[in-house]
Amino acid sequence: MNLSVNQAVWLAAAMMTYERFKNKEVKSIDDIALVQTDIRERAQSLTDNNVDSARISQHFNGDHVNKLHNFFRQINEKNRRLSYPGEFNGEKERPDLNFQESLTLSSGEKITVDQLVNFVETDYLSFFDNKESAVIVPEIDFNKIIAHLSTYANHNYKSPHQLDEPEKQPLLSDTRKRFFSS
Repeated sequence: MNLSVNQAVWLAAAMMTYERFKNKEVKSIDDIALVQTDIRERAQSLTDNNVDSARISQHFNGDHVNKLHNFFRQINEKNRRLSYPGEFNGEKERPDLNFQESLTLSSGEKITVDQLVNFVETDYLSFFDNKESAVIVPEIDFNKIIAHLSTYANHNYKSPHQLDEPEKQPLLSDTRKRFFSS
């Protein structure tokens, strides 16, 4: 198989992401974070051409000012994730590929490029359609807040920061229980 660097890098990231999904390792956005050096190593195993790290961190990173392609989104300084279909309006999100070619996963399993692309267009995309927010926002019972304000509006107030530790903890604990359902 004679892949270009563009093809090798995208396929490497897609393969690594597929393996994590297949092994049921993905529960949150952090679980699909790929380390740049791991992408580079896997890509290098798929092509005879030199895979330069700058291509992964800059040229293929849709969030970078010097991007040439939108293969990845940056999660943090070291990690990238594969962009999902349509995330950049279909613009340079995937290289041209030979869908009949076969790839070998780290488990030794063979998979076609067509199967891999199908995974990205279905299961991977639906992960983003259905994913929970990375930030868990508790459900707030506003009726309880209004009732509390009505009850204690005319009482003297003392900041919890001015209370001694034994007085402060029950107050803070009670407040959390009152206003947050989860």
